[in-house]
Amino acid sequence: MKNILLIGSVLFLFLGCGKKNEAYDNKDAAKNQTMQVVGQKAGESNTSAPDSMLYEMKKFVKTYKGCKEDSENCSYLKMEYPVFSSGKSYNEINKFIYGFLADSIYNIEEGRPNKTLEALADNFLKDYETMKNEQPDRELGFALDLTGSVVYNKNNILTVDIGYYIFTGGAHPNSYEGYFVFNTDNGKLLHTKDIFVNGFESKLNKLIDKKYREFRGISDKERLDSEKGMLFENKISFNDNVGLLNDGVVFFYNSYEIAAYAVGQTELKFTYKELSDLLRPEFKK
Repeated sequence: MKNILLIGSVLFLFLGCGKKNEAYDNKDAAKNQTMQVVGQKAGESNTSAPDSMLYEMKKFVKTYKGCKEDSENCSYLKMEYPVFSSGKSYNEINKFIYGFLADSIYNIEEGRPNKTLEALADNFLKDYETMKNEQPDRELGFALDLTGSVVYNKNNILTVDIGYYIFTGGAHPNSYEGYFVFNTDNGKLLHTKDIFVNGFESKLNKLIDKKYREFRGISDKERLDSEKGMLFENKISFNDNVGLLNDGVVFFYNSYEIAAYAVGQTELKFTYKELSDLLRPEFKK
């Protein structure tokens, strides 16, 4: 199979690209497969602030030869994600999110991007069929299950949390979670350097180190790459998988990023007060 699974490097991919797909309203279904697109009004998310963005949730489902997605060994792709309909830059944000969904999770070949969710689903299910033909005794199906949710939606800032589970016949499934923070005035994706003041790096890293030690219950004398520390290296730094939430700021580390798969994902959450000296004024609460 030629497909490249972008679990390890997808964090850098979504922060660097965000393709603007012109075909993101295409809803053609492939032969011998089923597709469903459903809209459910979600209103103003978690806030009634006048500058929050209206949106609805879209659901996309495609299964192999019409099998029921919850049936045993059914191969399927299922996504639910927000589509925005208000604000100065809602169209740019919609295109960015759709581009990430279509072309940053499962790709057929380098240089041959998926243009639509339909193409993504076709490639995903074709690979399942190839595996099935090569290993007819293998009964496990492929699965890609993704949910996007709006976790902050006010003060001209939007945070979308996208998490997914994927299984493609390997030794174990993989999961991923990523935060996208947008300036809703201009549609710009904000990185860590856009949220914190100049020269924040060393001070933030010290807070990250302290928070991780509290999370693992280890002293400031113990090595982070010890049996209790569990990390690959004797250090931990901030990353660009940062989310602004109603009650704080989160840094999220996916499997393999800083530790082995068995360690799982790591979430470090700060209150706005804890980071008040490092946040730019517009992000202070």
